[in-house]
Amino acid sequence: MMDNNEFEGFVMPQARMLPVILLLDVSGSMSYDAKMDELNSSVREMLDSFQKEQIVQADICVSIVTFGSEVKVHTELTPVRDIQYEDMVAGGMTYMGRALDVAYDMIEDKTKIPKNAYRPVVVLVSDGAPNDDHWEDKLNRFTSTGRSSKCDRWSLAIGADADTGMLKKFLDHPEKEVCYVEDAADIHKFFRFISSCTIQRSQSKNPNEVAQDLFTADILNINFDNLR
Repeated sequence: MMDNNEFEGFVMPQARMLPVILLLDVSGSMSYDAKMDELNSSVREMLDSFQKEQIVQADICVSIVTFGSEVKVHTELTPVRDIQYEDMVAGGMTYMGRALDVAYDMIEDKTKIPKNAYRPVVVLVSDGAPNDDHWEDKLNRFTSTGRSSKCDRWSLAIGADADTGMLKKFLDHPEKEVCYVEDAADIHKFFRFISSCTIQRSQSKNPNEVAQDLFTADILNINFDNLR
């Protein structure tokens, strides 16, 4: 006969946070060629894929920081199951440097991302170049100091006007390359890749590790089922 008191006081271990921070360009140029529509659709698909996963040891939390002429925390760092996504709207300049500052402060804030959290994923997406003051210094601080320097960083260039050199500096990794899409319809492929990589990490024995073979993956032609 089972002793009803056998499991008294037993507490399931709490899942550790796995932060995913999206830094997304919503400048005026993103309103052309369906780029904003495709970006909204891709983010929705990513959130949906995270919500469908049954993950025990990692709690995927997502924050979205948008940058145009204003920098906004579109979505505070929130467990993905609780996010009610609202579409982003394009307009204005490309104040990317300020967005990097917002993300830096978020990552450094241990009340938002606790010390025991898994290594954050930070994704930067742009179709242009930064045009706010001192963005180079802000980028350098993000990639070389504090906890943000240890993040798993990925970047996507949309179209020929995107500053791929700057996006490569954001990666600051000898084996990683900037993903480039000419057609906005391919944006979703990049986000599926990021989703698959993150889910793979969350289900691995050590979610702080990133599979080395993903650094050189052909993102636009990848079989996503093989990443799961």
